[in-house]
Amino acid sequence: MYRGFSLKIDDFYCTKVLEELDSSIRYSRFRDSHYTSVTDKYPIQSILESTIVDTTSIDAEKIKGDWFPIIESDIFISHSHRDIKTVEKLATILSNHLGLKVFVDSKVWKYSDDLVQQIERQCYEGGYSIHDKIVAHVNIMLASALTKMLNNTECVIFLNTSNSLIPDQYSTSHQTDSPWIYHELFTTSFLPIRTPKRKMEKSVVNEASQFEIAHTVPLEHLTNLDDVEFENWTTKAKNIHWENALDVLYNLNPAKIRRSNLYG
Repeated sequence: MYRGFSLKIDDFYCTKVLEELDSSIRYSRFRDSHYTSVTDKYPIQSILESTIVDTTSIDAEKIKGDWFPIIESDIFISHSHRDIKTVEKLATILSNHLGLKVFVDSKVWKYSDDLVQQIERQCYEGGYSIHDKIVAHVNIMLASALTKMLNNTECVIFLNTSNSLIPDQYSTSHQTDSPWIYHELFTTSFLPIRTPKRKMEKSVVNEASQFEIAHTVPLEHLTNLDDVEFENWTTKAKNIHWENALDVLYNLNPAKIRRSNLYG
């Protein structure tokens, strides 16, 4: 990860931008690269059948490769699944009009709940009933895959909405009821800064539950971005090569100084 942004825009704004932009200007790397199915390197059913029967253990790495593959991406969108329609529009703007590869987990990865059910089905057939243990292992697989994607992706955009954060006008802290948003933002707060190669060369980057647990999330390391600044970026970067589109964003919004930069 090189830079992170806390973006405050809504569905109405994204719809308006899409209507104003000519969708034929750029080739959509998002639609073609990320809405298509990822080829299964290890078919999940064969993994489960071979390992649970023969060894009573399952190869987690093979499962992750099938269920949560690590792919090349320019932007990771951290979001609430309740904002998925807005996320889809935002991803289309970034991919169709700026040529950027956008990662949205639900559009690339399979659902972790489905994986739990598949493993449970195989375990039950083998005479095992270990629901809590399976859920814990699947959550660890998902968390580690998210961490790797965040680390490998140059730019992280957090869609800051009332669905992703708990509104509280009396508090200066930010809280979320999503364990996955908490994990993503917490992880980005301590990931090492990975300067993109092109910049180095120039100079010599299920939630729907009534039960809530609130996590305080760090946003101080993210650069705030509103609809005016977002539109300014997309307008200025619209007609340049996609490799330089993120540089325009970085130059328009200089990075904050992180404590890790000062003290190592």
